[in-house]
Amino acid sequence: MKNPMEDYNTNEKGYSKLGEERYKKRCRDLQKRINETSKSYYKKKGEGDYSSLPENAKKYEFSDLIENKDNIKMIRNLSQYVKNYNRTRKGIGLIGDTGIGKTTLIGITCKKIVKNYNKTLYFSSEMGMVDEIKKAFDSNSFDSPEDIIRKIGSHDLVFIDELGDTSTEWSLSAIKRVIDETMNRGNRLFITSNYNAKQLIERWGGSNNYKKPQQILDRMNEAMNLYQLKGESFRKCI
Repeated sequence: MKNPMEDYNTNEKGYSKLGEERYKKRCRDLQKRINETSKSYYKKKGEGDYSSLPENAKKYEFSDLIENKDNIKMIRNLSQYVKNYNRTRKGIGLIGDTGIGKTTLIGITCKKIVKNYNKTLYFSSEMGMVDEIKKAFDSNSFDSPEDIIRKIGSHDLVFIDELGDTSTEWSLSAIKRVIDETMNRGNRLFITSNYNAKQLIERWGGSNNYKKPQQILDRMNEAMNLYQLKGESFRKCI
């Protein structure tokens, strides 16, 4: 039988369990209001925040990129995608070797959408995003993992860089939940990856008995137009 005073027993910091939970809830509610106010502020000013993007994406424009036979069509397609943003439903995924400029190209695309259409952006590497969700399990965290996932998915644009770096079952579940949250809200998903679909399935351990990797790929195909990039880097030389 539960001790009726259990909720009032103090921890090592001198807080009762009940009081600590109430305090955390108030902090979560306050942080939520701060986030919403910040988004509203930038939208009213017409100054979407893209400061989390890598430096190359922030300082370069499409016109700065070196065009070659392998990438000229992709650069022009993404430039057109920005112009037609309000008439499109899907995000963009770029697959290709390390160092050819996938992150820079998607970053420029997202930056221009944020600036031109006053949208909100979440950017993180896959590993950084998973770590952010994991930290919510810390006893000192004011947010639950679900709070973090909802917060990520609430952005108009969700850009996950370097998909495929993590492969644990827990990480894949977290990634799928972020993708689901983003799609369920009608927001846009953008990804880059060094691995094609077959390689991702292998890295993630997909099999007839473990369907989650294939489910993630199915959702990615539903959420984005996926393209393979080849050739040399098209980032402008500094």
